Amino acid sequence: MVKGTKAETVIKILKKNPLKIRKKVLEVTLDMAGNMGLIVKKSFQQASQVIYRFHVKKKL
Repeated sequence: MVKGTKAETVIKILKKNPLKIRKKVLEVTLDMAGNMGLIVKKSFQQASQVIYRFHVKKKL
């Protein structure tokens, strides 16, 4: 479990997993928070980012 959502903290923890394993992540569903996009971009370079539709509907 990771406390908080600070991008630097979460990225540091996720990068403890070997790159070989992180490259297997192909898609990540996330909310619209900017820090979450940064976390995915830095930790899972191969992954597509998909915004959870609840958050899109809420924005509309």
